[in-house]
Amino acid sequence: MRSHWLFAAVLVLVALWPAVAAPQEPVAPPAPVRPEDLKDNVKARLVGTKTSEARTQHLIVKFETLGPDRKEIQIHFTSGPGSNTTHARTLLAIIGGCRGERDQETGWTKVEDDVEAIFSLPKDGSILLPKDGRPGLTREQYYDRCYLVSLKIGEKK
Repeated sequence: MRSHWLFAAVLVLVALWPAVAAPQEPVAPPAPVRPEDLKDNVKARLVGTKTSEARTQHLIVKFETLGPDRKEIQIHFTSGPGSNTTHARTLLAIIGGCRGERDQETGWTKVEDDVEAIFSLPKDGSILLPKDGRPGLTREQYYDRCYLVSLKIGEKK
């Protein structure tokens, strides 16, 4: 009976030793967003949301820029690093509160008729990946550059 306990103790030590022995590197906090980081942002109106048909079932949010060109911007709120920050969860809560009825044909959920939500978004509309020698943005850095400009509730469009 005593050898069973000894065997169990050795097994636990062997299993946990790599985790205990590995040095822990400190994680640097993300750099704060500076005003110059937001100079290329565009104002866009929230149009609708849709659940992705991919295996991840993440939220796709559709915006339309305010201006003569009316460009469509889609942002994918996927799970993973950067999407569970307080800022990203707040954006999702605001977007979720604006949703109305779902269109059965397209799968898009439109914004309520009496709600107008204007956001400031990076003009590219997608997470920037490293290209042309420029450093790209992580998901967290991208979401940190999105913010609510105005929210009007109860006014008919």
